[in-house]
Amino acid sequence: LLPGTLIDVIGFTSARGGTLRLEDCVYQRIGVTDPAQIGVVPSFSLPRLDTAAAIRRLHVPEAKLGYPVRLPAVITYYDPRWNLLFFQGATEGIYVMTGNQELDVKSGQLAVLTGNTGPGDFAPIVLNPTFDILSDGPMPDAKPVTFGEMLTGAQDSQWVKVRGIVRSL
Repeated sequence: LLPGTLIDVIGFTSARGGTLRLEDCVYQRIGVTDPAQIGVVPSFSLPRLDTAAAIRRLHVPEAKLGYPVRLPAVITYYDPRWNLLFFQGATEGIYVMTGNQELDVKSGQLAVLTGNTGPGDFAPIVLNPTFDILSDGPMPDAKPVTFGEMLTGAQDSQWVKVRGIVRSL
């Protein structure tokens, strides 16, 4: 595990030699945090954002402030090799920066995401994610879009579907 990995641990406690131990454990990686930020408390209080739409409406300077996020939604895509995770709320999707940490999550899981906002490259994103997995669930309905709409970048991080013809493979 890399520094900053957040885990859930289940095991048995024992006391040996005056030391409390956790034995026969299993763990699940549930999030990441910036190790430099452990124990750092902001000097001002920002309101918590609870929809992907509210996060995406932030301007870059606002997103850089690190608003707290608590978002129930579905994990629509996760690729640990590329550190890509997309999370679809009731109305919109959001990109989640997982850092260089592999998480024990998968597409189709209903979860509550907590973290902080960041500016992202195309739209605001969620940093320092932690996931509370609730259950496996159905994937959300994909929004139909045109190829032209996809080229604008406005659909970045959204769960969409498009029709087309495969001409070669």
